[in-house]
Amino acid sequence: KVSEDSPDVNGQYLQLPLYGLAARERLAAPDADIEVRYWFLTDGGRVVGHPLSAPVLERFDHVLATIIDGIEQGLFPARPPESSYGIGCDYCDPDDLGTKSGLEHWGRKRLDPRLDDYRRLIGDLPDDGPVAIIELGGTDG
Repeated sequence: KVSEDSPDVNGQYLQLPLYGLAARERLAAPDADIEVRYWFLTDGGRVVGHPLSAPVLERFDHVLATIIDGIEQGLFPARPPESSYGIGCDYCDPDDLGTKSGLEHWGRKRLDPRLDDYRRLIGDLPDDGPVAIIELGGTDG
């Protein structure tokens, strides 16, 4: 999942860029080549990561800006996991708080156009890329 092309996997994993920036700060080497990695002990010791490259940092800035903008606007809704608490049991309610109603609330709230940036971030809405406004015609009076 985590790679240089998808360093945060739809805004879920922000630790690696943060740790890489902290390492640069600690080393007092703002341009140091840094490779950041996760070591998944529960997945057979698999190691995944990426370099702390300019595209990774640009994406990191975009993710943080999207999250912060949403919080500042009061638009950071609770979004339950697609399966009940990630345990793969759609009919379970492990904490008796009603995951079904949480999914129903998210299903309604996610359609609010004010959440479009957040939905693009989490992969819930296609990213059509930058929008250009082109003025057609002139004003030659």
